Amino acid sequence: MSDRIRSALQQSLERLRTQRTVIHHVSNYVTLNDCANAALAVGGSPIMAHSIDEVEEITAGSSSVVLNMGTPDPQRIRAIIGAGQAASRAGVPIVFDPVGIASSQRRRQWAQDILAAVQPTVIRANAREILALAGPGADIVGVDAGSAHVPGADDLLALQRMLGAVLMITGPADTVVDGHALAAIDHGSPLLTSITGTGCMLNTVTAAFLAVEKDTMAACTAASAFYGLAAERAAARIQGRRLPGSFKGHFLDELAQGLDNPDTSPLRIEIKGSGSV
Repeated sequence: MSDRIRSALQQSLERLRTQRTVIHHVSNYVTLNDCANAALAVGGSPIMAHSIDEVEEITAGSSSVVLNMGTPDPQRIRAIIGAGQAASRAGVPIVFDPVGIASSQRRRQWAQDILAAVQPTVIRANAREILALAGPGADIVGVDAGSAHVPGADDLLALQRMLGAVLMITGPADTVVDGHALAAIDHGSPLLTSITGTGCMLNTVTAAFLAVEKDTMAACTAASAFYGLAAERAAARIQGRRLPGSFKGHFLDELAQGLDNPDTSPLRIEIKGSGSV
């Protein structure tokens, strides 16, 4: 099964080199520049449109869309919903990031409003955000909703069926879950937590892979592995020292270099279940 991911990764990188992938972001203003640079690094063409007057038209002409509620307000939530509905009509894949929904009741309600109106292709979040998104009625056995620990495989599969999207749960290791399988991806670096925007940039890279790979589970797993490998190579350049400015520059370089020089080392991915990956 890891051969399927390796193949999806290599084919995606080849397509990203040759296709013009337009990635639309209705995202938070803290990390827009980081996401734009990540899109450019992997061969994409970023666009950031937040006005409800144009968001549907721009989404319909895009290859994929990132919906990120990290800095929410009523106008931005309306733009997220408008972009999500336009994407669904046009068959454009959607990455939804419910940033910080455990922080406030209003943010949780906004997230539920979005999910009531839009069906994301992928939900990318950390474990706490995924559990908060499922809500207090989720039938998750033995899981503390305030915990940062990733739930067990059975609970993750139940959450995925409840939410209806492929789940991409990020942390020290990433977990991707569809209705049939779970992939645990053990690539990355602790230095990713030393700079802001790395989750948002992963949204962008995932959206790029979704634009060129129709198998959502394979696209997300390959994107996570590619992203984690770039982080590992960037950390090696500074010998693991905590130099966030240097790491960030090297990380963008490695995203771009990885596009042209794919890593051929063994992938540290464990697959459970009967899915296509």
